[in-house]
Amino acid sequence: LFKKVGDKKGMVGMQIEIGDIYFKQQKYEGSLPSYKQALKSYEDLKDTKGQITALNRIGTAYSQWGNYDEAYIFLSRALDLAKKNNLNSQANAISQNLEVVKKNMSNWQKSQTEYAVQAEKEQQKKTKEQEMQIRTKESEISQLASQNIKSMEEIEQLSVEAQLKELKIKTQ
Repeated sequence: LFKKVGDKKGMVGMQIEIGDIYFKQQKYEGSLPSYKQALKSYEDLKDTKGQITALNRIGTAYSQWGNYDEAYIFLSRALDLAKKNNLNSQANAISQNLEVVKKNMSNWQKSQTEYAVQAEKEQQKKTKEQEMQIRTKESEISQLASQNIKSMEEIEQLSVEAQLKELKIKTQ
């Protein structure tokens, strides 16, 4: 409808609304194409406030989705644009969103570090267990080799005794 009547701002508003529907359903990845299309349209219209709104929504969607690096990029762009145009209330709201992203990034990095430490401990434990199993197998092999040598010596001794008996029998 907006397209037929040439209402570009109405079309952009509809793109934002579609993105918001996905966002409210917690389908953050699904909201991004609509928000990004709205951003492009706002850029074409040279609508600074609209660009800030779209950038903020894109950053927030990435944040909720767990992609903090992308969230940081889009929210930083929104904040820079808001500050450049003296839109203080929007800049304050975006700053709060950026703080949440920074905190989440920090928590994520901390959890990744803790995970890496735990994984290293698990690997060390597994390595020690494998080394212990190897030592046990080496000991078993050594015992079997000793038993094999002893058995070979016994067989050789029996063979010598048998040959002696045979000679004794032949000499009788």
